[in-house]
Amino acid sequence: MERIIELNQEDKRVYPLSHSEGVLLSNTSEISLFESIYGLKDMVKLFSGSDMTDFSNTTWIKDTGGIKATNTGSGNYLKIDKDYFCDIRHVRMKLYLGSDNRLMLAFASKGIGKGVVPSTFYVDMSTQKLGMYKLTGPLAYAESVSDEIWGETGFSDNFGNGEYIIDIIKNGRTNILRLTSYLSGRSSEIICDDTIWSVGAQNGPLYVYLDKGSDMPIIRYIDICTLKEPDVVFAGDSITEGFCVEDLRYRVAELFRTEHPNHKVMIAARGGCTIEAILQRFSTEFDIYRPKRMVVNIGANGGNSTGLLNTLKQRCDAIGCKLYLCYNVCYTSAVEERKHQYVNAMIESWSAENGVIGARYDIATALDNNPVNDESQLPDESLFSRNTQPYNLHPNQAGQIEMYRRLSIDLPDLFYCIG
Repeated sequence: MERIIELNQEDKRVYPLSHSEGVLLSNTSEISLFESIYGLKDMVKLFSGSDMTDFSNTTWIKDTGGIKATNTGSGNYLKIDKDYFCDIRHVRMKLYLGSDNRLMLAFASKGIGKGVVPSTFYVDMSTQKLGMYKLTGPLAYAESVSDEIWGETGFSDNFGNGEYIIDIIKNGRTNILRLTSYLSGRSSEIICDDTIWSVGAQNGPLYVYLDKGSDMPIIRYIDICTLKEPDVVFAGDSITEGFCVEDLRYRVAELFRTEHPNHKVMIAARGGCTIEAILQRFSTEFDIYRPKRMVVNIGANGGNSTGLLNTLKQRCDAIGCKLYLCYNVCYTSAVEERKHQYVNAMIESWSAENGVIGARYDIATALDNNPVNDESQLPDESLFSRNTQPYNLHPNQAGQIEMYRRLSIDLPDLFYCIG
């Protein structure tokens, strides 16, 4: 286990346009991005759109062979009104681009540039560059994209007006943007592969709009794919997503993914998430990609009930997915239904009645590892971040490591016998 917890630091590089730790790669693509992450046979389609009715839009219109923009500006967007949580995701769009186009690609849950860890990328045909904007406050509650460019790269070839493929990849904490000429097959890409959310996490619905240009782009289709039948999906809120963790490689699910390189592991988590939000993911995600196991950590934002836990198990059973329900960490809350003692008492009694097991994250993060679920179970403050209020809510890197240790103790069948 120490081999994973003491991760190799040699891969950290600094890109000149930013003080964040990361790496910018460009013009290195020779194979399909499907193949560069997983084989095409391992992917399943979440969304496929080519008609006006597939999108939310303002001024885009139906055109021969696609959907055409009619004006510039962020108010003239085409929107896929779906918010996917899975962190291995491939957006592919075929479209016509004019040589003067600056096309914006924004993922956001509260309007363009805003929400929980949003992202904004661009393809600028006029300057022959691809780029990504920097996220504001990537370690805490990152809720807006800044005007500062994190990085950009020039095209590998002189691309004029014509047909193109744009690929947008979310592979864990890695963001990839690629432009490929449909005729020549030549491509350019930019990759942000770092240990914090420097360019966001592609959270929220996708907005596409023309920032500059007079030769209007025409979208032929947009497909969104994800990993088919992953061995494990970790579902939860900001604690699972990794808010306030100094290095995202040390969040529980990422450590598990690193420890199990021969298995398919995904994270489906979002800051502010409740059990109802997880249940909503079944129709749009879980029922489609059908995970074999689901590790759920939920309740810090309130909303848990035995009825909703029953529904969660029923939905998992319906797709042949084994459910693990973890105890909440030993955080501090003034709201009764959000107190970890209240949440964990419900989890303990419900799990016993339904034969469900989970990791004791409360013990992992309690002062002196106190196992008693009452008012004496206080948080070990050294294991929680000071980047947000309340302080004892989000485990820091050390806290996530302690949580990870509990998996092998409490969930040996998940940790050692995954198959």
